[in-house]
Amino acid sequence: LPDCKKIIINHAFLNPFVFDYPRDRTLPNQLEPRDPSTWYVESLESIRTNKPAAIHVRLGDHEYVDPSFDINYFRKGIDHTKSANLDSEFWVFSDDPAKAKRLMGELSDKLFFVVPPPDSVPLESLLLMAHCKTILTSRSSYSWWAGTIGSHLGAEVVIKKAWTGDGRTPEFFRRLPRDWTVI
Repeated sequence: LPDCKKIIINHAFLNPFVFDYPRDRTLPNQLEPRDPSTWYVESLESIRTNKPAAIHVRLGDHEYVDPSFDINYFRKGIDHTKSANLDSEFWVFSDDPAKAKRLMGELSDKLFFVVPPPDSVPLESLLLMAHCKTILTSRSSYSWWAGTIGSHLGAEVVIKKAWTGDGRTPEFFRRLPRDWTVI
């Protein structure tokens, strides 16, 4: 990556082949925040110790663009993750943690709703998701990038088959990394 202070990507960019495969294990280190918050450092240590799964719940502007919230997808993803590890703890990342808790709170007694402090930048939450052992994504480029980076760290990535609002399977699904799980 270029040596600069700030890179801004202003578009939904969903190409898993931006980074070379086989997995480049140095990629996540290149993306680490230059001045990480204390919250990020402590949360990353907790993730490395406890190995939770991440769930990304995209709400925010999706409420207007795509008002459907598919609780069944998240239920299937949680069940899939628990089938490999019954003791899985789930860290839920969302642009609206309070609403995510109202929508998902009953799915598992092992959900932890992540609320970043005001001084945290979005990259920190994205990288925390990427360091989890499993990443249950939303239909979101933010989820996509957490999954892409997490793949380089050995995370299992779970993605919803009906990616588009009209239920179509998009062309880029033909190019998904083979180890991503489609539900």
